Amino acid sequence: MFSKACEYAIKAMIFIELKSSASRKISLNEIAEAIDSPVAFTAKIYRNLEKAG
Repeated sequence: MFSKACEYAIKAMIFIELKSSASRKISLNEIAEAIDSPVAFTAKIYRNLEKAG
């Protein structure tokens, strides 16, 4: 059983991988909407993912 933050992080990574391209950046709002997460919570998760590399 994963925590909600972990579930959102996994969903965000998958979404980013599927939608990213060299010519287009994905907005935080777009990620939050796609994974059905509040924008502020998504921002926190994204910062943690960035720190982890």
